[in-house]
Amino acid sequence: MVKSTPSRVRRQAAWRVAVACAALAGCATVHRDPLYERFVRPAAETRPFVRWWWNGGRVQPTEIRRQLDIMAVAGIGGVEINTIAHPRGAAAEGLERFPALDWLSPDWNRAVRAAADHASRQGLVVDLLVGSGWPFGVRSLAVGEQTQRVILVRQAVQGPATLETSIDLLVSFLRQGDASDAVAGSAPPWMPSDRELISLRLMPAELPSDFTPGIELASSAEEQTVDVPPGDHLLYAVIREAGFTHVKLGAPGSDGPVVDHYNATAVRKYLDRMSAALAPALDGELSDFIRAAFVDSLELDHANWTADLPASFRKRRGYELAPYLPFVLEPDDPAAEGPRWEVIRRVRYDYLSTLLELFEERFIGTYQQWARDNGLLARFQAYGRESHPLHGSMQIDLPEGETWLWPDPRHSERVSVESTVINKYVSSAANLTGQPVRSFEAMTNTVPVFRATLQDFKRAYDASVLSGVNHPIMHGFSYTPREAGFPGWVRFGSYLNERNPWWPYFRKFSDYAARVGTVMRASVAQARIAVLPPRAEEWQHHGLLYQPFPEAHYPPYQYTLMQAIHQHGYGADYISERILQRATFSQGKLHFGPCAYDVLVLQEVNAIQPQTAEAIARFARAGGRLVFIGSAPSRYPGLARMRENDLAVQRGVGAALHAAGKRAHRLDPPGGDDLLEWTGDMLARTGVPPDVRIVPAQPFVSQVHHRVHDRLGDRDVFFFVNTSTEVTARFSAAFSGIDGTPWRWDPATGQRDRLGLSGPGRALEVSLAPTGSLLVVFDPADRGLSEPGTSSHWQLGTARLKNATRLDGPWDLELRPANGDTVFVREQVALGDLSRTRADPALSGFGGIAVYRTTFHATGERTILDLGIVHSLAEVFVNGRPAGVTWWGRHRYDLASLLVRGTNTLEVRVATVLANYMKAQRHDRQAQALAGWFEPIPTGLVGPVRLGL
Repeated sequence: MVKSTPSRVRRQAAWRVAVACAALAGCATVHRDPLYERFVRPAAETRPFVRWWWNGGRVQPTEIRRQLDIMAVAGIGGVEINTIAHPRGAAAEGLERFPALDWLSPDWNRAVRAAADHASRQGLVVDLLVGSGWPFGVRSLAVGEQTQRVILVRQAVQGPATLETSIDLLVSFLRQGDASDAVAGSAPPWMPSDRELISLRLMPAELPSDFTPGIELASSAEEQTVDVPPGDHLLYAVIREAGFTHVKLGAPGSDGPVVDHYNATAVRKYLDRMSAALAPALDGELSDFIRAAFVDSLELDHANWTADLPASFRKRRGYELAPYLPFVLEPDDPAAEGPRWEVIRRVRYDYLSTLLELFEERFIGTYQQWARDNGLLARFQAYGRESHPLHGSMQIDLPEGETWLWPDPRHSERVSVESTVINKYVSSAANLTGQPVRSFEAMTNTVPVFRATLQDFKRAYDASVLSGVNHPIMHGFSYTPREAGFPGWVRFGSYLNERNPWWPYFRKFSDYAARVGTVMRASVAQARIAVLPPRAEEWQHHGLLYQPFPEAHYPPYQYTLMQAIHQHGYGADYISERILQRATFSQGKLHFGPCAYDVLVLQEVNAIQPQTAEAIARFARAGGRLVFIGSAPSRYPGLARMRENDLAVQRGVGAALHAAGKRAHRLDPPGGDDLLEWTGDMLARTGVPPDVRIVPAQPFVSQVHHRVHDRLGDRDVFFFVNTSTEVTARFSAAFSGIDGTPWRWDPATGQRDRLGLSGPGRALEVSLAPTGSLLVVFDPADRGLSEPGTSSHWQLGTARLKNATRLDGPWDLELRPANGDTVFVREQVALGDLSRTRADPALSGFGGIAVYRTTFHATGERTILDLGIVHSLAEVFVNGRPAGVTWWGRHRYDLASLLVRGTNTLEVRVATVLANYMKAQRHDRQAQALAGWFEPIPTGLVGPVRLGL
């Protein structure tokens, strides 16, 4: 039963009242600015959350509270309780002291309650994973509730012959590689709980040019007899399998077969079992303790069937699926054309469209309703292979994307950052529905566990904000008790743990991310370009691709076009045919929800619904601008009444071209390396000016534009990022048409400074250090908040050091191992990469805090300290007084207030990564699995250290 006023709702209402009161107070006092106050002191909801892996369910209340205390101090705003299998290779000593608690057992439920209670006392938010591992399931599922798929076995046979075959024999061909599995690509990882032969067809090896379904030979008998006439033939067998895949990394009590996500009854039964089991421990009110339920990665291993799929297909598409099914499952031949392939591709589109519709209705809709019935928000990574990349995220309370860290193949000491291609779809969905919070699984990795630095986190976070998501769920904090040794129970991820050498500085990152996130979620993304990708052609040729790592990019620039648009100072969103059909059009704009677009770009779209063609025509008649990359659409993607619908598409697109006239542009697709220049030319043709004109446009400089609507007046917000780790970005940013006074809000410090614009174009001259960022807020009211000027903190990373002198030491080195071993020293050392000191294994395999000390002479003229190359982050003390911490970009410090004339002492503390330490543990299976495979990582203070002006 739905509760009318769950405590979560009451808390949110109270928060809104507080914000409103602050806004009203701001009207009475000219200096009050509620948004800036929240920027300086971000709320817990805006701070990074962590995925809190409850490894093996081996949790205890005392340890739960200890770890929550650690997270609170680090500036973490919430946890996602994520019960998962115990890590392989983790030390087994002492495990008997930490017994595994079965998922949903009374003890596990009480542990959830203990976590929620203590999190509340610490001001932390709690989310809870549905199930354990991914995707969710349990051993007790009935066969009819288990996930299903159909697979194709295609075998060459020669006649005349009489073949005796069976399901087991046919599947054996798959395992032997003698036939093609068009759905899964490999033998199933688990023995299915149920199998059924649902189609058996014999076709000539030389298939006719027109589509011919052949004769259905399947019967209910366990063994099939096939009479093969003379000649070469192909035997097509379609086998249905239930329970063919199990939960990945499921913890005790929640492993076993995966739930059939196309079966609403099975999904709801599973979810109700979870809420009913938890309710007693949570006083019957889940929402009093938990903000949101969370559904993790959709990795259903090509699930593509459910019991009533044929009937649903017939009802929705108007014809029978059976005659076409074997050929729809067959891999597409990109070079093949002709009537037969045209029919197959159209049916494939209809088949996949039916699957997507069922998934939206029966899984996403069921999950969303269950969450609401329990007073919870529904959080969900609504993509994978089973969900439309845009529509799934539009249905959910809290849509979520993901950003990954990978090894950098060009620089062994670095981590490569990837805001995955799904993030822009997630943020576009949130923009279209007006959802301010769009989280992302942050800094995910399964490989460089001990290699990531806080600078990598900043790079990944900034790239994610550029794609439109704004709330990181950090991947992840592994539940590991102190008694588990060092490094403890390590799950893949970025080793968020108090034993990580840079953990004492983690709050630097969490404050930064919370401040940027506060502004992003309090504002509305500005996008004037709508991009329609060729979804129908993608499905017809490639099937449903796996997100966020699609097997094909169709067309090749589908995802990178968005980046290029933003690099030219515009904003853009993905839309879909459904969005177009439901949109309204007026005064040259395409309106949907809170969004209004001036330009519609069709990315090599050839096949659309007739209703979509008519919507494009209405947009053109309303004064909209059109860009057709490649040819304009000319056909309908499905099979039913295809010629009639083809003509309807052509009429609608023709009407759009006629109505748009010179406002319609057809462009050849971009080449391999000219996308940035090509995009600039495309945008210039539309006649729509950019939100900010960036000169020169650069592939490593991008931006997002937001607008804040509040009682103090509308404010425009721009967030610029230099994604390069090596190059200082210098450019002019012209804000014509933007009102107000620009201020730089510094997310690292919470300070703000008034900026100066020059020239009739109101341009800002920008220099961004490597990995640097700039948050510019245009304030329509002059509140007299500070004097004009820019902060020295911003200038330090970009200014050229003048009259510099080197500080060559000698240096004394104190090493504080992260594993708690005895501190040791090295005297009179030269600066350099510690990992290369092969003659000193204690140095080459060091992980912890390396403290460098020296003395130098100062005259009072040179006050800027530049540490040169530092691998990881550095904290500096001069004459025993703190000079600051640099955790990204250039390591520079203003020492003007700290230096004395004459002799000064300098101490530099470098927090290393743990990669080399773990690599050096030759007899530790877990360490070698996680770190033994890569080359040593450069470590420590390399320099040169210089003092200049």
